[in-house]
Amino acid sequence: MTRYSAFVQNASPVQNKGVYKKIATRAGLVLIASILTLSVVEIGARIFVPDKIDAFFTPFEHDDRSYRITTTDPKYKDTLSWYTPGATGITGTEEVRINNLGLRDSLDYSATKPSNCYRILGIGDSMTFGKGVKEEETYLGVLEKRLKQRAGNRCIEVLNAGMPNTNFYIQWLHFVRHWWSFQPDHVLWGFFVYNDTQLQGEEEPYSMGWMEFVDKYSWLKGSALIRWAYYRAFFTMGARGMDEGLPRFYDPEYAGWKQFPILKALKSHSH
Repeated sequence: MTRYSAFVQNASPVQNKGVYKKIATRAGLVLIASILTLSVVEIGARIFVPDKIDAFFTPFEHDDRSYRITTTDPKYKDTLSWYTPGATGITGTEEVRINNLGLRDSLDYSATKPSNCYRILGIGDSMTFGKGVKEEETYLGVLEKRLKQRAGNRCIEVLNAGMPNTNFYIQWLHFVRHWWSFQPDHVLWGFFVYNDTQLQGEEEPYSMGWMEFVDKYSWLKGSALIRWAYYRAFFTMGARGMDEGLPRFYDPEYAGWKQFPILKALKSHSH
């Protein structure tokens, strides 16, 4: 490398131009060869990747850009996302409708609870929202159907305030800022220990940095090669990461339990 540098420095402008041209040509050939190689590998992946890998992604794809808005809460200094009343979207292959209260529901409800109604408010993350499933297949949808079957003529309302990609802290901010005004008789909270006690910005134990990048830019999952790599990493390194990382979320001294006062009361029920 030293001899080559000395040669370039002592060469004439014409000689330098020739050297740079060769370097550019070789770099271009390497780039073209890389693109062709990746293209061949991608075609092979599309042909030979098992259907189970495509099935792993399809039901859980979730795009809420058509009905999500993001604002900064002036009181709590947090950036919160809300759902736009009347908007529609897709989760997996299923349709999503946001009702007049900004909740996932095909029906609209009065913001003020009717005097003769028993109102349940369900709060949680993607499992409460029903990511990838029909509205009536969510656990809140099933609950509402069964309660109405038993209640006879009594008015029962079950409101689904589930929001994917949120934890207990964000859900609590939504509740005290907005959802409490719906006057629920009962609040049903879908609590998931590791997800809901996890500190803001903490890396997921089941994924690596590049996997989170792919999750953020989900269009990358259009590549069969990336889907294959993601799938393999999720079920090998991801599973090992969960085995190694999950126990800390159950540790009473984990900082996540202390980030919000009400979690202290819940901590004793997690063992």
